[in-house]
Amino acid sequence: MTPTNQNFQIGFALLPDETRDSYLWGFTQVKHILPRGVEPSVVVTDKESGLKGVVDVVFKNTKHLLCTWHIEQDCFAKARAVFGNMEVATEFAFKQMKKVVESRTVKEFDDRYASVRACYSGFSRMMEYLENEWEPHKEKFVKAWTNHLFHLGNTTTCRAEGSHRVLKEWIDSATAALDTVWVRVHNSLEHQFSHIRYFTFHLRLYISYFFTCLFECYAIYTYVYSMLLC
Repeated sequence: MTPTNQNFQIGFALLPDETRDSYLWGFTQVKHILPRGVEPSVVVTDKESGLKGVVDVVFKNTKHLLCTWHIEQDCFAKARAVFGNMEVATEFAFKQMKKVVESRTVKEFDDRYASVRACYSGFSRMMEYLENEWEPHKEKFVKAWTNHLFHLGNTTTCRAEGSHRVLKEWIDSATAALDTVWVRVHNSLEHQFSHIRYFTFHLRLYISYFFTCLFECYAIYTYVYSMLLC
């Protein structure tokens, strides 16, 4: 993420499948292109089985966070199946569970989670789902824990998925030859860099103009103040 809030990619990989071995290889290649001793502060993924434990193996000092958007969607899908009612499922996933995820202290989390369990205690399948799927991983997505990590507000995979969508538009084929894919990826990066340079240039102009105005206002203020003292 750039200072102008834009995405940029540091590498690409073509994986044969979504197994643990493939992800392990991919993360290892990322580690190889980073400077020695440098690791990301956090890595955000969905809760795919192939990713389990991979981040911890490759990046010893990196915290693995779970995408809160995917959690909401998963809770909603499960709630629809259990409750059989769209309105109740929406209330559960996007209001009650959202409050739990956004808890800013451990006590607040405990209170809100207890409230959810009490409210939906009659639905044993839903309680088992929460206890087995999400409660053991609460430190990876609840703000009471994630707010202590340096993630710059990135608690979902939306940026990565948005970049992936743009890249697919540039490649424009699921069966293109490797050399064609290489050229199109290169073109997408050139386009991306030109946008970053454009926004960075204009940000610098804005900052320069802001401080120029600030200094001029300060000069006027000091002049008027000195005149009043006289």
